[in-house]
Amino acid sequence: MKTIINSICAAVLISLFCLSPAYGDTSANETDAKIKKIKSEITKLIKSGREMEQYRTRINDLDKANLCEEKKNEYLTIAIHIGEEVKTLSKHLELRMAVFDVVNCTSCSSEALIACDEAEINLSNVK
Repeated sequence: MKTIINSICAAVLISLFCLSPAYGDTSANETDAKIKKIKSEITKLIKSGREMEQYRTRINDLDKANLCEEKKNEYLTIAIHIGEEVKTLSKHLELRMAVFDVVNCTSCSSEALIACDEAEINLSNVK
């Protein structure tokens, strides 16, 4: 009788282990890979946003202002694409906030660097 109970307990434990998301769940692995890719893309946009500062500080220069607008539009397209990818993930508020902040980070606003800092903070909180 004791052997039967031990066998049943072992079968239940093995079933629970094998059915858990951490074991053999390709969707969990795919989600992790997707999050890693998104984080990398946001990090690149943050870097690009910081590099745009040279165009923001010289906004009275029409050539610099035009270049800033071109870069902003280019990066906005990328951020929108990233935002669409993030929407497919559930329970990732920090990623959504990072996308929101990175849009502002890559803008021509005088407060863009603050948004870059916020995007980094939100990104660092993504698990």
